[in-house]
Amino acid sequence: MKNNENPIPNSALRFKYAREHLKVKQNDFAQALGFQNSYISAIEKGGRNISQHVLVNLAKVYDISPTWVLLGQGAMFLNEIHSSPALDPGVKKLTWYCENSPFVKHSVLSYFLRLLRNDKHIIEDDLKINRSSPVDSQPVNSNMKKEELDHEPPNN
Repeated sequence: MKNNENPIPNSALRFKYAREHLKVKQNDFAQALGFQNSYISAIEKGGRNISQHVLVNLAKVYDISPTWVLLGQGAMFLNEIHSSPALDPGVKKLTWYCENSPFVKHSVLSYFLRLLRNDKHIIEDDLKINRSSPVDSQPVNSNMKKEELDHEPPNN
């Protein structure tokens, strides 16, 4: 490797690993996520940042944890995370709300992305988030449905 070349970020390596683990061709993966193959290829090579939109679609389509992709923490698949018996009950409850309310899911993801952007000491060198669509500028619906606030998730 030349001295002026940057190594591929770990998040890009995990992104590619997830696709290969699923045994999905890159073109099919890109199509399922709603992106061009060239964009997904660039992410896997470390040439493009992993955008919030990619992370959300990755979770929706393939149940892959954005936290695992970005930081390498926790389980790769979301269903492994909330089915874990060692998981804190509060986290299980939050997971349930995220699965059942798009508003809560968006709000939680937006909150953590803002945290990562603002707390420079938390962000690892390999963590790259697309800055072209800042989460902070997106409107947040403060009128969550009363049923969503009052509803109790099932006890697991």
